[in-house]
Amino acid sequence: MDETERRIIEAAIKVFSEKGFVGASTREIADTAGVNEVTLFRRFGSKKNILHHIIHQAVEIYGYHVVVEPVAKIFEEKDLTIRQRLINLLKNRYKLIMKHFPLLKIMLQESSLNTEIRNLFFEKVIMKAIKVAEVFMAEGIQSGYIREDIDPMTALRSLMGMLMFLIIQQNFFIKLTEKEVEQEIQKIVDIFLYGISK
Repeated sequence: MDETERRIIEAAIKVFSEKGFVGASTREIADTAGVNEVTLFRRFGSKKNILHHIIHQAVEIYGYHVVVEPVAKIFEEKDLTIRQRLINLLKNRYKLIMKHFPLLKIMLQESSLNTEIRNLFFEKVIMKAIKVAEVFMAEGIQSGYIREDIDPMTALRSLMGMLMFLIIQQNFFIKLTEKEVEQEIQKIVDIFLYGISK
């Protein structure tokens, strides 16, 4: 991808994340990228082709090298407690999702409307995350730290649900400082591991 194509893609991510695919115009994407519409069509052919390019880029970003590889490395740090590994995991995921939030927003918007995109995202990202969670949970059960009756999918959904609410808050509502985010992540892990019962 050359510099012009990179600028068009970055502009499209910005415009799509703000207005959705239907609400975005090729003129606005071209203006944001600092190119004319002719250049945009010459490089990509259509708005739909730009979206497909972004979706495949998102799957690459959120696929193996981001979902599986770094998470596996965090979980392999056997000298750390499960609590510390989960804190490290959430800090890592928080930074990643915040960095690529507009891209994730497009993926979620388009997944709700397009079965093909939804299936691709589920297969290449969500299923890989579930497999990593299953390995981690199995290790925790084997070590006696985690109850045997805990479903890995429910555990993953609970943990990531709490993190995603923090990310939504950061992007749309109350903005926390970096230190407050770190403290919040520790609280999330403590609630996840120990519950809210007295």
